[in-house]
Amino acid sequence: MKKERGKTKYKNDRFSNRNELINYFKNVVLDLDNADYDEFCEKVKKYAEQLRPQKYDKTNKVTTSMIRKVYNKIMNAKSIIDLKMLRPQFAYLAGRNEKNVVLKEFIEMLDSIVKSLRDQKQLVYFQRFMEAIVAYRKYVGDDE
Repeated sequence: MKKERGKTKYKNDRFSNRNELINYFKNVVLDLDNADYDEFCEKVKKYAEQLRPQKYDKTNKVTTSMIRKVYNKIMNAKSIIDLKMLRPQFAYLAGRNEKNVVLKEFIEMLDSIVKSLRDQKQLVYFQRFMEAIVAYRKYVGDDE
């Protein structure tokens, strides 16, 4: 790995790729009917790999149990307002783990998507997205 001003190139590549995936999800999650679902699944898998804890970076650890706590709250939501009422809890989780950049980006992405929810169909798409995140995060593993 090539060093760049104290950081490895690998870390910079992970950050860049993670931001690209987050932007993709913000644009696609609420309109899965018009998305290439195979491409969507591949991108979720890549993002799940980005969420996996890295041996060299203990600060940005996002475990499956952290994700499942958020997932359970989202899956228990019956309406858009139920999801929107989770936004303060998202803020609390991000603030409580302020040094964890990866978790903070994940929570901010979820918050952004929840703000954009307009109908029940989009709520279902958002829940499917969370199911995919949990499934692929478990698939890539590496929790200590």
